[in-house]
Amino acid sequence: MAHRIPPNLQPDCKIYYQHIRYESENGTTLYDTHGGVTIAYRRLQETPYWEVAISQCNLRDNFCKQLGRTIAHNRLNWGDCYRLSLIGMDESKLKKVNEQVRKFVSDKLFLEYCEAPTNTDNEVIIH
Repeated sequence: MAHRIPPNLQPDCKIYYQHIRYESENGTTLYDTHGGVTIAYRRLQETPYWEVAISQCNLRDNFCKQLGRTIAHNRLNWGDCYRLSLIGMDESKLKKVNEQVRKFVSDKLFLEYCEAPTNTDNEVIIH
């Protein structure tokens, strides 16, 4: 039996990761051990587009960075991701890209509101 190759595999593109944790409600620790989000993202070569995949941990489960990275990475490779158009932002402006990706995911997951216009192909344009 042959193994399937992910259709969105881009071996020359570096993948970046971010982890977002919830603040603790008990006040004794900075972050809660339950729930959280892992983001995997990469720039499509020679384009202004960045692909962003999200893995969200249930609030009843312990947050695991390794598992979150694996899930988000696989979603990126299998095309289960958003495509952001970050005009003028490449790897040399990674800090700004990190901020835009984090803001997009926070708006998408936590506020269920995104100021950027979207189309039906999960593409978001951010200027």
